[in-house]
Amino acid sequence: MESPATDPASLRRRTNWLIAIHLVLASAAVVVLALVVWRIRILITLAQRSNVETLVIAFVVIFLGYLLFTTAPATMGALRILGYRAMGKDRAQRALQRKARRDRKDTKRSHMNVAVRGPGGRDVEIPIEDRYGKICNVKLHLTEVVFEEAPQELTHSVLQLVVQKLTEVGTLDGTEHRPKVIYWDSLDEGPAEAYASQVGAFDRLEKALGKQTLWPAVRIDTDGVEKIRRMLEAAAPSIRENLLLPDIEYAADFNIPIIPEPFAFMQLTRRMEHADAVASMGCATIVVLGFLTAISWILINPPWVPGK
Repeated sequence: MESPATDPASLRRRTNWLIAIHLVLASAAVVVLALVVWRIRILITLAQRSNVETLVIAFVVIFLGYLLFTTAPATMGALRILGYRAMGKDRAQRALQRKARRDRKDTKRSHMNVAVRGPGGRDVEIPIEDRYGKICNVKLHLTEVVFEEAPQELTHSVLQLVVQKLTEVGTLDGTEHRPKVIYWDSLDEGPAEAYASQVGAFDRLEKALGKQTLWPAVRIDTDGVEKIRRMLEAAAPSIRENLLLPDIEYAADFNIPIIPEPFAFMQLTRRMEHADAVASMGCATIVVLGFLTAISWILINPPWVPGK
């Protein structure tokens, strides 16, 4: 469920997947709603003459309406990306950069399990920019990854790019665990603030004692910083496109009953602190396609039901 973006090429593939997912989801939902409205009488008749509750039809309609409403900005964004791509890369990127400058800005902050020590033990600040312009700055301060003055729709996948590159170019100090994000201010602001205060206290203790490493760290040199900068420069075109595909940030719980309902007192449970849109919206698309298949099959091959 984590972002599949690990380099600029995979970020572009993620963008293509999201475009396809949102367009298929919206199209399938509209078709299902149209079929329900068109054949509502026969569907209600079949429901009343079988063991299926009529409320199931209402549930499908409400569920699909909810999906269409909540994903409408991303669906429109997917269509706009296709329109921009039809203009050619140069014109599209210039237009997307103008949009990025006009977008409302926000500071997005996340926290890793290790502190980042740049050249000379200092913080690291890297711009996300290419020849079309600058999107925002990335600041690595202790365990914090901060996107300063970033467009509000900047997605979690950019953070994953930075963390993945840190793993490749950095040297671990005081730990064997690779860098990973453990707190997002947008999801768990309280625990994140407490964690940041604890890390800051250890940093001041290190300086007071003259120690090099108390809190686990990943160290990067000037060459490592340059590699991260070049990676972000290569990813900038896809990052601009992703600003049109807003992610809803949330945690997710997955439960698989070992014993089926209604006796599902034994379950396998997994919690993800940050669910990626490709997996979550991909699952929603599969559900909607399942509705479409089932309703189409029922309308084409109506089941035999007892008469009145």
